[in-house]
Amino acid sequence: MTPTVSIDTTEFQSAIRQMLAKTSRTLPQFLNARMFYLLLRMFAALDPKDPQAERNRIRNYLNEPVGERRFDKRTGKKVSKIR
Repeated sequence: MTPTVSIDTTEFQSAIRQMLAKTSRTLPQFLNARMFYLLLRMFAALDPKDPQAERNRIRNYLNEPVGERRFDKRTGKKVSKIR
């Protein structure tokens, strides 16, 4: 059994017709321009996706010392004071 989905696009179609009547562009030019500006606004609103910057941020966080490192007077080994 395959579900059937129907979408009412009458409002979308009427809005497109109203905007298209106000411009001299063809339908493909108009839709491409609208999509371009929509994606441009989304690109400006979202954080940049730079994997190397995220790796550097995680590496810096993991390399931060948690507590003081000192040497034990009796054994001479490194010991840390974790809080």
